[in-house]
Amino acid sequence: MCSLLFSKWLLVTKLKVAKVTIYQITDLRGRLVSSQLVNSNTISNMDVSNLDSAVYLITVNTAQGSITKKFVKE
Repeated sequence: MCSLLFSKWLLVTKLKVAKVTIYQITDLRGRLVSSQLVNSNTISNMDVSNLDSAVYLITVNTAQGSITKKFVKE
């Protein structure tokens, strides 16, 4: 998974994962701040314009497993 942040949008690309994917964004204290159900296996954009400037973790959950990456919202 590759994550790129463009001030208001988090671009998430994924390779060959299950069709139903759940994205969850948590702050560093573990509080869920955003989540999205996506029925796709290509590229997804998540609107992060409502998040405060901080460091967050994005977790992608599929039937094949999960992966967590850190990103910075400026």
